[in-house]
Formats: sequence, structure tokens, C-alpha cells
Amino acid sequence: MKRTDTSLCAASIVSIVLTTAGCTPLLRAVPGPSQGPIENERGVFEYRNDLVVSAVGISRPPIGTENEFVAFGIQVQNNSKSSLAIDVSRIQLGQGVGPQWVEELPVPPDDLLRAFQSARVSAWGFAELTPPEPVRWEGRHGTSVYRYYGRRGYPYCGDPGWGYYSYHYYYYDSARDIYLQRQAAAGFLARLLRSQAIPPGHVVGGFVVFAKVLRKGDEFRLLVPVYPAVASAPTPATAPTASAPTGGADVFEFHFVAR
Repeated sequence: MKRTDTSLCAASIVSIVLTTAGCTPLLRAVPGPSQGPIENERGVFEYRNDLVVSAVGISRPPIGTENEFVAFGIQVQNNSKSSLAIDVSRIQLGQGVGPQWVEELPVPPDDLLRAFQSARVSAWGFAELTPPEPVRWEGRHGTSVYRYYGRRGYPYCGDPGWGYYSYHYYYYDSARDIYLQRQAAAGFLARLLRSQAIPPGHVVGGFVVFAKVLRKGDEFRLLVPVYPAVASAPTPATAPTASAPTGGADVFEFHFVAR
């Protein structure tokens, strides 16, 4: 297997995803014979025919509530001399064991964006959203600044009962949590993978979301097809562009398990 540094690029794909919390199972990659693990076994990559494709499991993407969705950070590097294409609507996630797989298609990116915009409008009057600020903690041995997000303008001073320290902090405000959650969701949705052409020497990547609830022991098969791009006829005002993929695909198969 030819060595490549593309697996290192996968870290940038998952940099904005919140850490999985609570009892939600974690997606772990199960690399095949020609594949290698990345991201502390959360992902896997494969080099084949001048193509490098990687997938990283996102057990709890910062959208929805609880564990309604599962996502994958997918990246494709085109090292060939011809244009390729990826069609998000043809990526599939199968659940099952052995040859018995029940395949599902991803949630369309535009549907996710519309849902996010609708949620923002419906919750607009719930609370005034302001950026979080550091809060100052004062004690007898000096002053420190903590990244505690509280309510602006409602100070509280008191002794915790030990007769030694004096505190100055702010009451908790759920509006700050709402602000942070929306920021995380907006950053995630801004990097959804789109169907597009991949010119020679280029890399494309982003998130693909499935409406799937994780349970411990679940096994998954992610199929990522990469197609030859078909060049459209040039016009006087435009250069040749790649249209929808047709013909045979190079299908990359990645396996994951929820632990």
C-alpha cells in the first residue's frame, strides 16, 4: 500500500465536532486488510488507484437532541490525472452482520440546513443570545479567570462555608448554552459534504449525516463511491465543467462498530 499523508488531513474534518458525552456509544473503525486506522481508531483510510479516501465516525454530531443522528467526516484526495466526482446521495450506510445489510441513504444537506434555519426562527424569542465571556473568580490567594459561562449582570458574592475563600461569580444562564450549541451546529452544517467534481490534485471533504440511533454492538458498513466526472461541452463564456457522475464507480467500503 502506497504511503500518503492524507490520513493526517482527516483531523481538520472533525476539529469542530463536540466531544461525545453521556452514555452514547462510540463509533470505532474496523480497518480492512488494505486500510489503516486514523484519529485514535475513530476513522479509517484507504489508498487505491491514485485515490485516497478516509472516513471518521462522529458518534454524536452537534445537531438534534440526544443521539438522533450519526455522521461521518469523509475526505477524498484525487491523485489521478483526470477529474472525478462524488455524489452524496449515493453514499450508503448499511447496518447488519455479514452479508445481511440494511442500507440507508444520508439526510440531504439542504434538508438539514432548512431544519436548522426553522429551529432558529422558532426559538428566536426564547432568549437573547450573547457571546459567552470569561468570569472572574476571586479568592484570598489571588484572582483567576475561568471559562465559566454565566449570566451577565447578576453578580454573587459570598463565603462557601469554609471561612477561607471568598467567591465572586455569575449565576448560570441557559441562554449561553443555547448560543454555544447553535454556534457548534452552524459550524458543523457549514461543512456538510456536497456533490461535486474533484479536479486532479485536489481534496474535498465534509460531513455526511444519517438518521440513525447508535446502540452498543451495532455494526455498520459505509459505502463511498467515487465516479469518473463527465466534462460538459465548453461554451464561449465558460470553461469545461464536470456534470453529474455516470458509469462505473470506485466504491470504498469502510466498517465501524458501536462500542
